[in-house]
Amino acid sequence: MRVRRARRGDAPAIVDMSRALADWLGNKKPAIDEAAVLKNCFGRERWANCLIATVDGAVVGYAIVCPTFEGHIGRRQIYMSDLFVQPEARKTGAGRALLAAVGPVVF
Repeated sequence: MRVRRARRGDAPAIVDMSRALADWLGNKKPAIDEAAVLKNCFGRERWANCLIATVDGAVVGYAIVCPTFEGHIGRRQIYMSDLFVQPEARKTGAGRALLAAVGPVVF
């Protein structure tokens, strides 16, 4: 199990997993596409960071995190918008590894 920052070449896998998550959530028409991932996770005006979990080089999960500011407590925080692990990779520790990797993400 390895967790790393996503790379541009991971965009298709991120889209596939995002669509699987949307389906699980009941969203039958997700708007995600590769262009949106590339723009928002890798573009000049990057809005989010994406972490990828791999097993033997195969992508098995992802987490998307974004910076936020909580005015009522006066602190910066990280908001995790997505966490998904492929069904066949569940119970392998991939989700736990992604969660553990979210804390040190720097924008």
